[in-house]
Amino acid sequence: MKCRNDKSLRQMVLPGFYNVDPSDVRKQIGCFTEAFANHEKDKQQENVARWRAALTE
Repeated sequence: MKCRNDKSLRQMVLPGFYNVDPSDVRKQIGCFTEAFANHEKDKQQENVARWRAALTE
């Protein structure tokens, strides 16, 4: 989340999730477990690692 950490960009990041328990997002449990696993299978491990880190901030 480079833009969030760079105060000179003056951008606000607001993640939007509908009808989802915030702890499921933070912990990547429930339906997020399978979704992240599928993305990792598609050789996107680097992207998935960044997504996981961003969702736990």
